[in-house]
Amino acid sequence: MALAAIVGAGFGIAAMYVYPSFRPTSAEAARQAMDIMFRFRIPHHTMVTRWFPLPTAVKFVVILAGLAVTWRRPRVCAILAIPLAIGLGLTIVQIVTGSEFLGLVYPWRVGVVLVPLSATLLIAWSLDRLWPSLSRGAARLVVWSSGLLAIVAVVTGGLLTAAHFAAAAGNPALPMMKFVERTKSPGDVYLIPPNLEEFRFSAGAPTVVDFKAVAIKDTEVLEWYSRIRAVEPVYRTGVLDCPTLGGFKARYGVTHVVWPGSDPSGLCPELRPVYRDAGFAVYRVAER
Repeated sequence: MALAAIVGAGFGIAAMYVYPSFRPTSAEAARQAMDIMFRFRIPHHTMVTRWFPLPTAVKFVVILAGLAVTWRRPRVCAILAIPLAIGLGLTIVQIVTGSEFLGLVYPWRVGVVLVPLSATLLIAWSLDRLWPSLSRGAARLVVWSSGLLAIVAVVTGGLLTAAHFAAAAGNPALPMMKFVERTKSPGDVYLIPPNLEEFRFSAGAPTVVDFKAVAIKDTEVLEWYSRIRAVEPVYRTGVLDCPTLGGFKARYGVTHVVWPGSDPSGLCPELRPVYRDAGFAVYRVAER
C-alpha cells in the first residue's frame, strides 16, 4: 500500500505540472495538432498498418504463449491478461474509429512490458518441465549454454553500440557542426536542412526548425509544422533567393544558413560564406 501511495503521489505531482502546461489551447488547435502528429510526424508509431509487420505478430504470439502457460495460475495470468485486454481493446477501438487521440496514446505500447515478461515466463515454464528429466551432463550443458548466450548477448550489444558511435563519428556533417560550436554567439539562429536532426545537440546552436525537435503543446506543434512547410521547399528545390532569405530573417531572426553540397540557386548577395567543406557550407547573413 505504501508503494502504491508513493507511485500515485508521483503521478499526481506529474499531472499537476503536465496538464496546466500542455492542456489544449482550443478545440480546433488541439485537433489540428493531433492530426499533424498522427499523420505527418509519427505515423510509424500511431498507424497500426505502419507498425504491424511480421516481427510484431511474432511478439503477439509470445504474449499469447505466456498467457497459455500461466492459465492455471490466476494471479500470474492476470498480470498478463489485464493489460493485454486493455491494450488490445483500445487498439481495436482505435482501428475501428480511426481515433487520432487513441493513436497518440499508443495503447499497444503495453507490449513493451508484456513481451519480455511473457518470454521470461515461457523460459521458466520450459525449464520447469524439462529440468527434472535432464541428466547431470545435460543440465550442466544447459547452464553453460545459458551463460554463453548471455555473454554473446552482452558482446553483441557492445559491438552494435561501438558501431553506432563509429557511424556517428563518421558523420560528414560533424566538421561543420564542430565549426559552429566553436564560433557561435548569443543571438545566432541557424537555418538548417530539416533532416539535419543532430545539429542542435552537436553544435549547441538555436535553429529555425528540424524534423526531430517537435513540441508538445498544440500551438507549438502548429508553429513547428508551419516552419517545416516554410523551410523544406527551400532545401528540396535548392533555391534561396533574397526575398526568401529576407522572410526568414524577418520572421525567425536568421543569422546563419547551413547549406549541403554546392551553393544554392539564386544565391542572395547577403549570404557571406564563413565555412566550407566537401559536404556543407555555412553562410552568415550580412547586416544591411
